Amino acid sequence: MSEASQKKSILYVDTGDEITSVIARMQDADGKIAAIVLPKRAPSFQSIINIKLLDRAAKKAKKRAVLITSDKTILPLAGAAGMHVARTTESKPYVPDAPKTTPTPGEGEVDPNQPVGELAAKAKDEQDTIDLGDLPDLNMEDDNAKKPKKKKGGIKVPNFNKFRLWLILGGILLVLLIVGWYVAAFVLPRAEITVETTTQNVAETLEFDAVLDLEGVDEENFAIPATRLTYTLEDEASVDTTGEENVGDRASGVAELQNCKEQSGTVTIPSGTRLTSGQYTFITQETVELPERTVQGIACVTPTEEVEVEAENRGADYNISEREYSVEGYSNVNAYGSDMTGGSDEFESVVVSRDIRAAREEIEQAASPDAEVELEEMFEMEGLVPILESFEERDSSTSASHDEGDRTDSVTVTLTAEYAMLGVDREDIQELIRLQLGEEFDFDRQSIVDDGLDQATLRVVSQDGDTTRLRLRTIVAIGAEIDTDALADEVAGLSRSETESTIFLRDGVRDVQIDYSPFYVFSTPDDPSKISITVLQEGDEPDDFDELFEQDTEDEEITEEE
Repeated sequence: MSEASQKKSILYVDTGDEITSVIARMQDADGKIAAIVLPKRAPSFQSIINIKLLDRAAKKAKKRAVLITSDKTILPLAGAAGMHVARTTESKPYVPDAPKTTPTPGEGEVDPNQPVGELAAKAKDEQDTIDLGDLPDLNMEDDNAKKPKKKKGGIKVPNFNKFRLWLILGGILLVLLIVGWYVAAFVLPRAEITVETTTQNVAETLEFDAVLDLEGVDEENFAIPATRLTYTLEDEASVDTTGEENVGDRASGVAELQNCKEQSGTVTIPSGTRLTSGQYTFITQETVELPERTVQGIACVTPTEEVEVEAENRGADYNISEREYSVEGYSNVNAYGSDMTGGSDEFESVVVSRDIRAAREEIEQAASPDAEVELEEMFEMEGLVPILESFEERDSSTSASHDEGDRTDSVTVTLTAEYAMLGVDREDIQELIRLQLGEEFDFDRQSIVDDGLDQATLRVVSQDGDTTRLRLRTIVAIGAEIDTDALADEVAGLSRSETESTIFLRDGVRDVQIDYSPFYVFSTPDDPSKISITVLQEGDEPDDFDELFEQDTEDEEITEEE
């Protein structure tokens, strides 16, 4: 395809197409030159207003519109509107001559050389006559017809009171008519205009820094100020002591260790090494040095060394029979233990660490959510967006009514903790969103209808000192920029068709509905205050928020792997 054909779009108009439909198709065309092929006697192009609307819309869209027609009724209108026309799509466009008003031949012409008398005679001869036709009998009476007899008694005096009453009633009726006309013409007329625009939902992910003590938005480094709020909470909880501590004796015995490790030299097993068999663990009580490995064929025949071991825990449960053990940290050292004996049970009710920990956890389970809610409310009062993942316990102290090992039935724990959370200004985030989308959208003609921050996810990526790296995922709705007050001023006093055409010329307008009231109103009121304009932003609602970010998530995983 040549470069010339890429710049030109050909639009075919049907006989029933409205001018608004033609304008919309011309605006959506890809080419800079729109060749509009008209049928014979296209109704929509028999009006110079429609042709001017089309030419104005083309100039606003930075396009050249050319009418492809040879219709002699359209050419003068196109010439009067300054519209280019062409006979075919390959012909050279031109602007036709505008129509000129000329007198009809023979009509109103006067010969200056003809005498005035002849002109008068000619005018008399050319006077039209009016044919009255057959009139019905008017039954006219002659002078001799009977006339009503006058009553005797003198002159009749008129009733001036009745005349005054009719005069007053007439004046009142006239005032009522004037008031009614004024109310009907200027007070009652109203227009309710619903403008339906298209919106585009954009799944946007942006990363930026939230920096404490930063003054203003740093567009160059894509950073905004951060605010940290703190909340101190003090609470206490009492729990029953749970543990019976076994203070009995530990079981003990002897284990034989054998070095089968493939290395030269001896192997030293330090004191405190764990020997494990199932749920039982015994601890070596001394350091032992094992001889270098000796093999016969494939069998390990290194001499064994004995070492004393003691049960990890107290109690009679560790009195077990001889068996094999695994040596922790020495996979190729074999261990075989003798019978373990001497373990005994003796229980005492004491405060153990788990009691204090349980009381602390009980406080924290209630305190942490309460503190988070309190901080969220504090940010909302400040007009800031809280960063929930930044919630942290900065400092805490715990005190118990009894120490670990004390004999008691219950213990009370008091927790004093300071919680903190970061927040950012909503307007600062909106500025970053607008900055990132500025390369893709023209915000002189479009606007952000919804920034999506109410449903957005704001996560912490990393934190370094006073700088917190954040990742925002939101769905931004981009729509038409419509100033309803300015639009009301623009359409005031226009007819319905002119109002619709004016609104349709705005970018992003999909449909216009106009309701006039009362019933006798057929045009937009002159007073803009009587015009109510509602803008409906229509767009596809996302079924699944996460699906819109599926590709972004995959890209992030690939980046992290790299």
